[in-house]
Amino acid sequence: MDKQTVRVHEYMKSHYYITAKEAMEELGIFRLGARIFDLKAQGVPVKSGWKTVKNRYGEDCRVKMYYLTGYPYKNEEVQDAQQ
Repeated sequence: MDKQTVRVHEYMKSHYYITAKEAMEELGIFRLGARIFDLKAQGVPVKSGWKTVKNRYGEDCRVKMYYLTGYPYKNEEVQDAQQ
């Protein structure tokens, strides 16, 4: 795995999930979808769901979130996305 893909994988293991905004702000990665593709190609079990967030105007909007399957998540947002 390249460095960016490893960063995304490690972030997901420690933060439960990742969104494109978090990938850009926290990891400096602009093409999260490509890194998720790479993880899946390596056999990493990644799933996706939707998370509702507020935009800069205070309006609700949905963003894609990615998470690893097979982990004992206690995070409500990941549990909601799995359903």
